[in-house]
Amino acid sequence: MPVFHAGRDRVRLEAPEPAVPELAASLWPEVPDADARADELRLRIEVSDGAVEGDPEEALLWDVSGDETRLLAPGIELTVRPRARRASATVARALVSSRPDLVTRLLLEAPVTAMKMVMMQLLHAGAVVGPAGAVVVRGAAGAGKSTLVAACRAAGLGFLGDESLVVDRDDADRLEATLRDLVLTPESARLLGLEGASVPAFSGGERKRRVPLPEPLVPADRLARRVATLLLGPREPGPARLVPVAGAAFLEAFAAGEIPQERMYGGDPAAIARAWAGRETYFLTGAVDLGGAVDQIRDLVHGFGAR
Repeated sequence: MPVFHAGRDRVRLEAPEPAVPELAASLWPEVPDADARADELRLRIEVSDGAVEGDPEEALLWDVSGDETRLLAPGIELTVRPRARRASATVARALVSSRPDLVTRLLLEAPVTAMKMVMMQLLHAGAVVGPAGAVVVRGAAGAGKSTLVAACRAAGLGFLGDESLVVDRDDADRLEATLRDLVLTPESARLLGLEGASVPAFSGGERKRRVPLPEPLVPADRLARRVATLLLGPREPGPARLVPVAGAAFLEAFAAGEIPQERMYGGDPAAIARAWAGRETYFLTGAVDLGGAVDQIRDLVHGFGAR
């Protein structure tokens, strides 16, 4: 059974189909000759020959009940017991070959994230990465996180994700990717000139565009240390500006980006906000000036400070 190093955790994968460990190896480095440990995350994935009718992405059914999370979709069954650090799944062989990206997100990244949430804090935020570290981008749904992260990537910056990440509760500046994904509304894809470079997707109950990530991953692509936090303020008028914010104003604006999943498994996003408050924390206003917003973030992730 291969064992992978996923952030601060080890994942032991039981998967008789060789293609599944190959997908895992695109996310995490393998730990050679690893003995079993009690604190490992254990994941078993079986591959079946069943037929798949319809698009699983458009028919995802999640059920969270007590200490168990279940996912049902055409060709996919997943059960996660986060507190027990165990997950098991069955997936149709046709999906492994035709939709490896979907299998990776739903059956590798999603259950491992759920298990990590017992000890780490999930945040509804994106993160842009550069040589100095990561800038966390937080805002309510529709505030423009994905558009801004995608624009930063187009400008040559890295990213952990556009909608979610996990934070170490004991070291709040230590960040990890959850779903390293980039999904845009059709309008944002057009704005960024990514219609031809994206594919249809279904996320959050609506049709969107997913930007494939062809670049090879290395472990560092999923880990970063925070250098600043941006809360998305009014988009208009431009130009893009960073306005320092701290204290009660920061805590209140940070809370506006909260989603229910952040409170699962004893989560307390306000604790992360308190740890960050006043330490390179800003409102980003005027992001309708998208180029200016990218420039502001580029300076932060290169260690040049806010302008």
